Amino acid sequence: MVKGIFATGEVKPRLTTSELEDAIAKGGAIKALQKHNVAGAEVFANPSDHARWVVGPPPFFVFAFGSVVATTTILNRLATAENPSAVDAVFVLGKGAAINLGDGQGTRRLRLNIGEDAAGWVWVEGNPSLLEFLGWLHALPRVDHQGGMLLRYLSQAAAQGDGSLVAFPEGDRSEGEPKNQAGGGA
Repeated sequence: MVKGIFATGEVKPRLTTSELEDAIAKGGAIKALQKHNVAGAEVFANPSDHARWVVGPPPFFVFAFGSVVATTTILNRLATAENPSAVDAVFVLGKGAAINLGDGQGTRRLRLNIGEDAAGWVWVEGNPSLLEFLGWLHALPRVDHQGGMLLRYLSQAAAQGDGSLVAFPEGDRSEGEPKNQAGGGA
């Protein structure tokens, strides 16, 4: 059911280097899941965000209530990770946020003093890190699935014929044994 997920993340009470490594590993595992987009879904995203998060895996973030890790260490570790796209943002309450701006052409942009858009990992300093987090979530692509997202998974289970798909018989659904949809009783 990955296609029904807007974003995934992990909340840490206090960010340490080992907790950051743990989050990078978990982000990589989440992003390795297979995603199936539904035909006919309406997508609200610019081309950069569409390629990054609609065609690709959903974003993964870390939110920490505190940190003992220096901001430069956070940025360096994220940029040099074995899978640099495992984590898309790290928010530290009261300290700031490390945000991967990708190619710099997404909805969430940061204009540098030299008049160019920043790309890759940046640190956004400041106390309103919760507001930064909500703004980051708000800037993510929206996908409106026209049909039920479980249909694909249910039809796969029915096609396997392993008896895992059951339905209640017609009539009173509060009584009776479920009947195997593939034909025959349970």
